[in-house]
Amino acid sequence: MSIVREKYTEKRVNLIYQMLLNEKEAGNAKDYDVSIDELIVISRNRDPERFFDHEDFIQDDTKNVTIRLFVGNSRRCIRYVLFLKEQESTHQQALAGIEKTIDDRLSQAKEQWDHDQLKKENESLKEEVEELEKYSDVLQNTISILESEKQKSSSKITDAVIGLAGVYLSKNPNVLSGLPLIGDFLGSDGKTDSFSQNSVNDAEGKQDSKVSFSKKQQTYSGTIGEEDVARLENALIPLFPESHLEKVSTIIRYMYHNNHLIDQIAGILAESAKQKSAA
Repeated sequence: MSIVREKYTEKRVNLIYQMLLNEKEAGNAKDYDVSIDELIVISRNRDPERFFDHEDFIQDDTKNVTIRLFVGNSRRCIRYVLFLKEQESTHQQALAGIEKTIDDRLSQAKEQWDHDQLKKENESLKEEVEELEKYSDVLQNTISILESEKQKSSSKITDAVIGLAGVYLSKNPNVLSGLPLIGDFLGSDGKTDSFSQNSVNDAEGKQDSKVSFSKKQQTYSGTIGEEDVARLENALIPLFPESHLEKVSTIIRYMYHNNHLIDQIAGILAESAKQKSAA
């Protein structure tokens, strides 16, 4: 069985009709039938005059008209599939299906990638939050220790803070303006105004002390020398018991390597001071 696929035209329909008429006049009438969208509207017969009855069944949404011309009395035939509307070829339909599949796969891959990225970012943020929470706990413990030590030896704390300030300010000369709580560490007698000048002068007058301020103008270099480390460690000895030295040293090193956290640390200290004052 052969199949002819083409557009439905008056020329083609008339040609088929004329062929059926000629065969009948020659005494060799052919069997045929006509279907509209797979529905047989003219059953198998040999009368050419019935051929155009199929037009009564063509609607606005009709897709195709199929005419079968049978060979003798057999079921073998030539099938004419005449399209009333433009039809996509099988190849075009296959390509469209492939493109849709590719688009779907790409969309799924992008969604999965976005999900994985968000998951990674979420894990990273969780780790950062956990680290900040741990560091906050360390700061709170250190605050308690400093408060306790301040009650025991206010003068020693003052000397130690001056020593620490000498090391830290030599590397960060502008940071003092962001730490309004330094005066609180020096005592609660309200004499914070004298700290900036008198304490520094006292420190400069001690020639044999390892903790001193350099009169030479220094700028932030991002590095510290062995002498700076030694001065820092010596400054901590009279201030904290041996069991606390390593923790305090760790906190100071963390601030040195993470200057951007100083404002947060200052905020924590301020909040702690407010809570203590309120109590």
